Amino acid sequence: MSVSARLGHVIAEKGMSIKALSEKTGIPYRSLQNYFSGEREPSFDNLRKIVASLGVDANWFLFGENAQTGVFAAEVGVSDVKGHPVDLSEYVFIPRYRVQASAGNGRVLSDEDYMHSMAFRRYWVSNYLHAEPANLAIISVEGDSMEPTLKDHDVIMLDTSRRDPNVEGIYVLRLDDALLVKQVQRIPGKIRVSSANPAYPPFDVDLSNPAEDVAIIGKVVWFGRQM
Repeated sequence: MSVSARLGHVIAEKGMSIKALSEKTGIPYRSLQNYFSGEREPSFDNLRKIVASLGVDANWFLFGENAQTGVFAAEVGVSDVKGHPVDLSEYVFIPRYRVQASAGNGRVLSDEDYMHSMAFRRYWVSNYLHAEPANLAIISVEGDSMEPTLKDHDVIMLDTSRRDPNVEGIYVLRLDDALLVKQVQRIPGKIRVSSANPAYPPFDVDLSNPAEDVAIIGKVVWFGRQM
């Protein structure tokens, strides 16, 4: 039995509708529909919400295994690939979205674009990134406009609470229907949007002009790359 089948089984057993579960958990109705159909797996945070709301065991819900009610993976024993014990409470799980900066699809960190979660040490996030995990998201880079700083297919973590252009740095911003990852610098009355690649000239945006359909989504605080 799949996760979607187990979800359907519990919902039917409790006589609960998708709408009722959505209202109880705060998870968007369409996301729950995707979980029911098997099109997507629940994110870690949504899994916890579903398990808590339905009163079912997380291990059974995910794997179909019998375990004591309310026991999460951290309590039943988790190990790394070498068999070393892992304490899941030391980690935070940051959602990665099927969104590409510079892709031009106009979709900004929607739950419908959720792919999976990536694990990071809680201590590292707090003490090195100085970030709240709930404000973090991971997307990928498309194109060469930020080379050599960021390359095509790099993954970037952005802090969506850091949107102040007075702090110079690399930001993800929405401009019209395009998502861009660019160097942002504050200049009098405007922001200057620059690429690391000199083949792409900089341009200025007037944030006070309603005609400028622009929004800063978050500041890039980390990136990862396959060698």
